[in-house]
Amino acid sequence: MENLNGRLDWRFQKCDATDAANVLKVRFLQFFFDGFAYFCLKLKRNSIMKTNKEFIVEYCEALNGKPKPTELINCYISDADAELKGHIMIFEAGIPCYDFIPEDIITEGNKVMVRFTAGGKHTGDLFGCAPTGNDVKVSGIIVYEVADYLIVNHWMEMDSVGLMQQISAPKTQLA
Repeated sequence: MENLNGRLDWRFQKCDATDAANVLKVRFLQFFFDGFAYFCLKLKRNSIMKTNKEFIVEYCEALNGKPKPTELINCYISDADAELKGHIMIFEAGIPCYDFIPEDIITEGNKVMVRFTAGGKHTGDLFGCAPTGNDVKVSGIIVYEVADYLIVNHWMEMDSVGLMQQISAPKTQLA
C-alpha cells in the first residue's frame, strides 16, 4: 500500500489483500482503544485532581474551628509563605481553635480570593493584649496563590481596628 506521499508503507509490505484488510482492522481497533484509554485516563485524572478552589475549600474546612498544629498547616502552606504560617500561629495562640468561615470564593488562574469571617473566644495573648474572654469576630479578604496544591503566597486585608477594639481592655472614662 502507498501512503499519501506515494511511498510504499513498510507496515503493509509482503501482505496480500486479505492480510492488509486484517491489518487495517487491527490498526483501527488499536487506534480506537488507545483513544478510549486516553479518554478514561484523562477523565480519571480530572476526577482525582482538585481545582484550586476545591483545595482552598478543603484547607478552610481543615482549619475551621479546630486546633491548627504545625503538621496540619504544613500540609497546605509551603515554606515559601512563612508569613501566613506566622499569622495562623499568632491567631491560634490568642483565639484557640478560631473559626475561619469563607463567605465568598473567587478563582482566577492560580489565585483564589476568599472573603471570610473569623472569630472565637479571646483566651490567649494576642498582639500584646491580655486575654479578655470576649467573643471576637473579624471580617476580611485574603488572596491565596496556589502551586502544586500548596499555598505559596498570600495577600490579606482585614478589619484590624475592629479586632483591636474587641480584644482591648475597656477604656476608662476620664473624669
